[in-house]
Amino acid sequence: MPKTGSVEGVRKPLPWRSYLALAAGILASLMLLLDLRITLRLDDPANYAAELLELKAGRTEELASALEAVSYQFLSNSLLNETLASYTSDKELYDISRWNAVFSDHLEGVTGTVPEIEDAVFFDLNALGRIPLTMSDSLTRRTWIPVRETILESAAAAEGRPVWAVLSQESPRPAEAKNHGSPLLCARLIKRIPDGFRLGVLVLLIDPDRFSRTVGGFSQDEGISVSKKTDYNLLLDKDGRILASVDPSFSLKTASEAIPDFSFRLEGRLPPAAPGRYRNSSFWVVYNPVPGKDWTILSILPISAKPFPALVRLLLLAILGFSIWIVTAYVRSARKEPSRVEKEFRLPSWWSELSPKEALVLLFLLTGKGNKEIASILGIREQTVKNYLHSAYGRIGAQDRVSAIVRLRDAGLDLESVRLHAEKNPDFSLDPRLFS
Repeated sequence: MPKTGSVEGVRKPLPWRSYLALAAGILASLMLLLDLRITLRLDDPANYAAELLELKAGRTEELASALEAVSYQFLSNSLLNETLASYTSDKELYDISRWNAVFSDHLEGVTGTVPEIEDAVFFDLNALGRIPLTMSDSLTRRTWIPVRETILESAAAAEGRPVWAVLSQESPRPAEAKNHGSPLLCARLIKRIPDGFRLGVLVLLIDPDRFSRTVGGFSQDEGISVSKKTDYNLLLDKDGRILASVDPSFSLKTASEAIPDFSFRLEGRLPPAAPGRYRNSSFWVVYNPVPGKDWTILSILPISAKPFPALVRLLLLAILGFSIWIVTAYVRSARKEPSRVEKEFRLPSWWSELSPKEALVLLFLLTGKGNKEIASILGIREQTVKNYLHSAYGRIGAQDRVSAIVRLRDAGLDLESVRLHAEKNPDFSLDPRLFS
């Protein structure tokens, strides 16, 4: 019988390029997941800041309304209004003590419930040379003149509506003022109750430190600077001027200097119609309009972990797509190839000693058929089958049927391997009755 071979399942090994592509794809996937995680986490502080800003906007509006209500008392309270009317109608320009006592006592009493009032001054609109009424004696000429120059004209033009502004930080301050920020000014034109005659302008000087606690949530007395904070808040008017901040130095800056990307994101669009946010490469800017005011409160949050640039994301996606293509191409090619391939082997030395008949009868043992069945298939006597087997046992070193089958298996011979070998080798003669 010619040489035959055994067949065993062998999977085609993955090429090294495919291993490299697979590793690159896994790495790209991990980096994209990391980028997604960073992107999602970036919204967390902005969402939290938006919730806080909504509360701070409400508190800021309440505080501003409380301060405006103090100035409105001089319009609604007849005693206070008559005091101011008497003061402005008197020809005395310098001795104002009898009116100032009422003015000062009332406002000092108010500071018990509205402690944000640092001082106050009333200017006679019809006699600017008259000494103004002040809440404290420490509010000297060097202080109230800059106040008058800052807000008197706009307050008079507002016809009784409250007007807000910031006093320059370079202006003289009361000696006992403990904070070092720029006072916020709240002014209102006061008219005489009976006939609406314009008496003058009342200006409240707001303690910037106390006001910043509402806006920024902490006190300047704590010695915290913006450069050391993880975020900071600002309060802007409709013109983009900084009314209050967590750092007094911002009072001297424009909104564009203090707020990233302000010039093309929010400039000219204040107050915004609704809360919102935007992000650049380094900061979140979250903003919220203050109810009932033309103010905007903002929170600026530095971004510590940044997402990948768009170009890097595209590169990672390309690597991932390429690796998927490489692996998919390998899988498709593997499916087209046979799952079992022939592997040649050397026949044992005893195989050449067998006659074709002996080899055929030995292979019939692999079918599990008995001697009688084999004899019937081959059309020979049963004793002849026994004779072939007995002769074959001696040649292959077997003692009986069982040991003969073991010897065949050990040599790698089975019906399937013989059949496949016959299909690939036309010169190999194989009796088809083995498979009947």
